[in-house]
Amino acid sequence: CVFATAPLLNGAHVTGSLSFPDCALPGLQAEGLRVDGELAFNAGCSLHGELRLTRAQIGRDLNCERMQQRPSTKFSGTLPCRFIADGAQIGGDLNMSGGVDALGELRLRGMQVHGDLRASGARLAAELDPSGARGVALNLDRAHIGGQLLLDAGFSAAGQVRLQRAQIGGDLDATGACLAVPLPFIDG
Repeated sequence: CVFATAPLLNGAHVTGSLSFPDCALPGLQAEGLRVDGELAFNAGCSLHGELRLTRAQIGRDLNCERMQQRPSTKFSGTLPCRFIADGAQIGGDLNMSGGVDALGELRLRGMQVHGDLRASGARLAAELDPSGARGVALNLDRAHIGGQLLLDAGFSAAGQVRLQRAQIGGDLDATGACLAVPLPFIDG
């Protein structure tokens, strides 16, 4: 399916699951969204604008397996490509593996993931600023991850990967990762 405009789900409550498999979205506004089941942007879902899940509450998993995030000329008037989920709460895992390809910031500051955050094999790239420098590709500052943080198996980031004051209950695995901009100092 192809959405002509960004769905507006701010403050909505879905008692089941919400899924956008293989959809093209010019963005999604879902601040304060509550999904009792799973929220999925998987199976080749493509985002061409801003996905805003600030303070969202997901009862089970947030599944972004094989998600694509890229600007597109198909959608006019879209916001820059960004995945913003500051302060979101995920009751299960956050899955960003299986070929996630994102151009634009993935900002997950203060997110709480009760299970694992899997980004194995994900390819992330921050956009270039006017001076030609890359910004932040993945921001996990102050995030709380109850299980493992997997940035392994070919994970790559062209831009900063930030983990300042992040708390990880399990292992941080970056085996085989390629970081074009090194991880900033991890404190806490």
